[in-house]
Amino acid sequence: MEQVFGYCYEACLRFEHPHVSSGHLLLGILKANRGPAAILEQCGLTVAIAERFWVLHSIRSEQTTLSRALLVGKSVIAVMERAETQARRTECRFIGTDHVLLGLLEEVLGDACDLFDTQKVDRTRLHELLAQRLANRFDFGEFSDIDR
Repeated sequence: MEQVFGYCYEACLRFEHPHVSSGHLLLGILKANRGPAAILEQCGLTVAIAERFWVLHSIRSEQTTLSRALLVGKSVIAVMERAETQARRTECRFIGTDHVLLGLLEEVLGDACDLFDTQKVDRTRLHELLAQRLANRFDFGEFSDIDR
């Protein structure tokens, strides 16, 4: 997850956004290029598309908290809380990128939601593919994508 957050902060700075949002988390997952990124690409969302979204769209205004010298939007905090819930449901001891993506899929209002909607990503299908991936990994006793 550390790598995903690094990409989030990098994108926030590069696009000169005032804070990190859920959309940055989605871009971070894509840039980390792990299992969930392949599922996102299968559903039509790539790094290039996500970056183009940021060039063409403004970031949503939201309440923020200071973290690592950058402001983090409440959308990120909400996604991480949902990711933690997802990790508990699958009996994982760590929050992985799979769980964060599941948390992003539950967003109803925010930058990630806007990106999904703009690209007409079938979130139901994406959720099914991701749940299947988690179930298969859990069946084999593997953990989700965890930074060591």
